Amino acid sequence: MQMREKIPLRRALDAIHHLDEPQSQPWLDVLEGARQLVGGDTATFIMFDGSGGLLRFEQQCVDARAEREYVEHFHASDIVAPLGHGLPAGTWLDTAQRFTQTELDRQAFYADFMCVHRMRQIVTFMAVETSSRRAGLSVQRNHPSDDIGRRVDSEPMRTFTTALQNAMQQRQRDAALSLSFVDATFKTFNEAVFLVTPAGAVLHVSELARAWLGERGALQLRQGRLWHADQRSQGLLVRRLREAAGGGPARRLVLAGPLGRTHRLDLARADLQLSISGEILVVVRVCRDRREAALNAEALEIAFGITPSEARVLEALMRGAAPKQYAIDNAVSYHTVRAQIASLMEKMECTRQTDLIGKAWTRV
Repeated sequence: MQMREKIPLRRALDAIHHLDEPQSQPWLDVLEGARQLVGGDTATFIMFDGSGGLLRFEQQCVDARAEREYVEHFHASDIVAPLGHGLPAGTWLDTAQRFTQTELDRQAFYADFMCVHRMRQIVTFMAVETSSRRAGLSVQRNHPSDDIGRRVDSEPMRTFTTALQNAMQQRQRDAALSLSFVDATFKTFNEAVFLVTPAGAVLHVSELARAWLGERGALQLRQGRLWHADQRSQGLLVRRLREAAGGGPARRLVLAGPLGRTHRLDLARADLQLSISGEILVVVRVCRDRREAALNAEALEIAFGITPSEARVLEALMRGAAPKQYAIDNAVSYHTVRAQIASLMEKMECTRQTDLIGKAWTRV
């Protein structure tokens, strides 16, 4: 190993060592090391979510105009990102090898971005490849080189990429462990959790959240993003996500749920412990209408002096279940259920089923 490789490699390895610390993101030294080892003009670290949204853009020696244009527009037509679909982390991609010059000339991304910003060759190391995130470290050259293959396969570069991949894998394990703690904590309170991008792309769904997504009229997953059928509710959700991503106090939002119920959402910028490379994410906590959460057959039994079976029927009615459906779901006869409702109305001095439910809610 030559001295001109030893110094940037040592600095890069020192920087990579700190990538497993969420508060420390020394990307400049990491990217500069890659740039010098490969022999590039510029270097970037770019992360996408599973639906193609841009999550993170770090750069070294890229001019401000190129960065702005990529972040605002060209990331959506990046020709390198699709090449990584289905390929394992640790794979190298080279535009000069993957495309002929004729194919490149047909690409707007090549003509309007790569050539304009003197990046006619992009060599990318796939650092992260999961269902929810894809990230690559790229080195760009103005003058394509046939010598790139030898450089990326050199001993210093193999040392660099092994260290980078290990650091990324450790961050993924740490983030997954932190998420499991979050899930377990909120599950105790019968609350669901999502981890999403500021644009609403879902990166993680807790077990309870997944069950609630299947309920008609509530939050849904649509093309990998949180979505609500009500247009006004969807607009509010999009706005609150963007506000929460900006930091500060948690935002609150109440959305319509199934059968006339509501779901309360609390949205806040996620702690960096839940990220892989310092990307901005949002934690969404979802809980049902507080009145519904307070429902408990045993409590109803005590409050109104009714039998356990009557209390279960009353709880179901308060949750919006129809008597016939309750009978089917619980394998009892419809006649029995109607008799229990009649007994409840007599004990609670009500003449209509709606009055029965209303009176029960006043005591919850």
